[in-house]
Amino acid sequence: MCATGYDWPAAILKDRASGYSKGDGGKEINADFLDMGQPYAAGSLYSTVLDLYRWDRALCTTKVLSAQSLQAAFTPNPYD
Repeated sequence: MCATGYDWPAAILKDRASGYSKGDGGKEINADFLDMGQPYAAGSLYSTVLDLYRWDRALCTTKVLSAQSLQAAFTPNPYD
């Protein structure tokens, strides 16, 4: 995972996507700048689709979690 990380405000990320927002009358406009230091742990990560795929595939093996942790993670909670 070479294209995933914490989005520091000063980071220059190659090919970073820009967001959009709804303006007057529902017309799409460029989104206002959001300093990613504000959300902090609540959403300041960036990634690519390929890195997210790699992460998903790794979570189905014991490369990231132990077999015991995997079993616990995929076992339904009886209190739900």
